[in-house]
Amino acid sequence: MTKEDTLFRRRLEDLIERSDRIGYPVYSDFLDGGQRLIAETLSLPPQIRMMFIGGYEDAERVIAAFYPAFFNYTMDNGVPEEDMDHPVRALDIRLKAAKFVHKVPGHRDYLGALMGLGIKRETMGDILVHEGGAVLITLESVSAYIQESLTSVGAAEVIVDPIPLADVGKYIPDGQEKIIDVSSARLDAVISKTFNMGRSDALQWVRSGRVHLNWKEMLQNDKAVKAGDLISVRGKGRIRILEEVGTTRSGRIKLKIEKFGS
Repeated sequence: MTKEDTLFRRRLEDLIERSDRIGYPVYSDFLDGGQRLIAETLSLPPQIRMMFIGGYEDAERVIAAFYPAFFNYTMDNGVPEEDMDHPVRALDIRLKAAKFVHKVPGHRDYLGALMGLGIKRETMGDILVHEGGAVLITLESVSAYIQESLTSVGAAEVIVDPIPLADVGKYIPDGQEKIIDVSSARLDAVISKTFNMGRSDALQWVRSGRVHLNWKEMLQNDKAVKAGDLISVRGKGRIRILEEVGTTRSGRIKLKIEKFGS
């Protein structure tokens, strides 16, 4: 564990201690995949619980909520129950006159516009780009500022309004189930086959840090994947490995996957 990881772990342990001391929930900023894995290794006292909140099920960026066990909170499809006073909010960023926009903004455009306003990455969760704009998951502390200040993304004018967290799921496209065959169940092989790119291109995608396996950046292209794994490929989409369903006559492995994105 690096020095930075150790300091981050201590910050989380401080949140646990604070929740125990005040008898009330406390929350972290948004965590990336590596930070989430660190949080998952924490030893919690029996009277404290931990919950990850990202605005929807399978969110990549989440906050860690630490709370006394007597609150007995529950989640439904990644959304906490209404009684939980958490700081996660959702904003709908809609393109004005979307059909006349010459260059439709992508994830990088939205992120750049937000950071150009001085919004720190740790206050923002996932950005879900859809046909008419994007949904931003963010902290309550910056949501009002974003609503007031974000008027354009690239050359496109936008309107920003809050939406209920429970509605975020409406903006997530259904996954497409398909069967792929690969020479081996390696990360680069699955990415190559799913997104119709060359094996060398898939290798570069992994080595450039644009691939996450189960929320953690993965630079090891020959990492074996298995049922239940979630692969996120920045700029391409996501892959969930559902099951291995056999082999082809030539001995290639047949995997049933669910594909999200392009």
